[in-house]
Amino acid sequence: MRESSSTILRDMMAVDTKLSPLSKKVHLSMDEPSLADNLGDVDRLRRFLERELGSRVSIPLSQMQLIPYRIREGNWKVTVTVGMASSGWDVIDVEAGHTGDSLYGLAVDVGTTTVVVYLVDLATGRTVDTAAGYNGQVSYGEDILTRIYLAGEEGGC
Repeated sequence: MRESSSTILRDMMAVDTKLSPLSKKVHLSMDEPSLADNLGDVDRLRRFLERELGSRVSIPLSQMQLIPYRIREGNWKVTVTVGMASSGWDVIDVEAGHTGDSLYGLAVDVGTTTVVVYLVDLATGRTVDTAAGYNGQVSYGEDILTRIYLAGEEGGC
């Protein structure tokens, strides 16, 4: 096992890349129901989202139950967090009003000896914070070849 005075590399190298997160926030200003357009709240939200995103949107029951309250609380303006799914987008959260663009994600680098986690602002691509620690598998061997060898032994890792 390594001594506690060792240092884990947490610095990163800047790489020019296009940020393409699997989730995003969408601000919607919806029309109130009328005699000419009397869709229910969930269907109304889905229609506006599908127009905005250009693909199918799935809304789980847990969010369907909140939508009427959030829509009215925000006076027909909502911020919807969606996540990319195999057949379109899934609604993750619905907030009343236009709540801003702050949306964060994690980038995890699982190495053979260390695990580094980066908190990333998905709107800007800026790394907000970093945390690192030793990979728990280090106790079975400091390098991957030792771990593979030990896993093949009777009673392995």
